[in-house]
Amino acid sequence: MALLSIMICIAVALQNCSPYIKVYCDANKSDPVMVLRDINKAYPIYARDYDASIKASVDILGKVNVSGADITFANKVNALRDKLNQETAIMEDLIKSNCIGLASRPCDQSVYAKFDENIKLLSEKTLELAKLRNDIAASIKNAELPGNAPSAPVRTEERIDYIQKEIIDTFNQNYKFLSQGK
Repeated sequence: MALLSIMICIAVALQNCSPYIKVYCDANKSDPVMVLRDINKAYPIYARDYDASIKASVDILGKVNVSGADITFANKVNALRDKLNQETAIMEDLIKSNCIGLASRPCDQSVYAKFDENIKLLSEKTLELAKLRNDIAASIKNAELPGNAPSAPVRTEERIDYIQKEIIDTFNQNYKFLSQGK
């Protein structure tokens, strides 16, 4: 009997440790919905990979050689690094506001649809950032030629600079920053 009481206490304690609360939307309690207990924990739960991707992208941009480059390219790299840092704050606000909506209206399907849309956006952005990092890393490592870059039989700094400029320009043209609307 004492063992059963201890097991029940442990089960109750573990349930209270969960970051989620179970809410039922239907009368017969057959369709539970999980809602976060603490909205401040929402972003770290959902955006772990995204945050790591932003940080890694900012780090790899730090490896782009801008010392011998023209000032315009150096400014582009620095501006991209700043924009990526701003993306984190914007995405955090977006996810937290969605979680507030879910917590206040857990049974509203339109709120869930918007949340799903933003989680997909988070995943897409993570993949786009991974491509940027991979392209820059490849240009640093082995100077593979994208598109119509001038070919050269050997790896030269000029060739790497050209490729990195192309990668960053293409990324800036194609990536939709959250500050500019999804």
